[in-house]
Amino acid sequence: MTPPVIPTYAAAEIPQVVFKMQREAAEADAAEARKTFDAAVKATGVRSEWRTTEAKVIEAATVSARYADLVVVGQANPDAGFAAGVDPELAGDLAIRAGRPVLVMPYAPA
Repeated sequence: MTPPVIPTYAAAEIPQVVFKMQREAAEADAAEARKTFDAAVKATGVRSEWRTTEAKVIEAATVSARYADLVVVGQANPDAGFAAGVDPELAGDLAIRAGRPVLVMPYAPA
């Protein structure tokens, strides 16, 4: 998860411990997501690759997409907006910027 973009004028007011806590929470979330991903991949036998980054999601996804034949991305919850932790425009932006075919899986509530 990419930490929120904090304006420079506000960053000076936020203690460094807050940034450290955000990083630790993001790393824990990524580790948990990887466990889930690895289990799903192992169960299907599909060849895959796991990547994490500290870059902005759209920038990292665009670069990674250029090394793939097909990009599969899920649609964010349209009712959640940014509250879901994902830019609701990510799938559309990636389809335009990737330079590769992008398959967007429609949002399906749990």
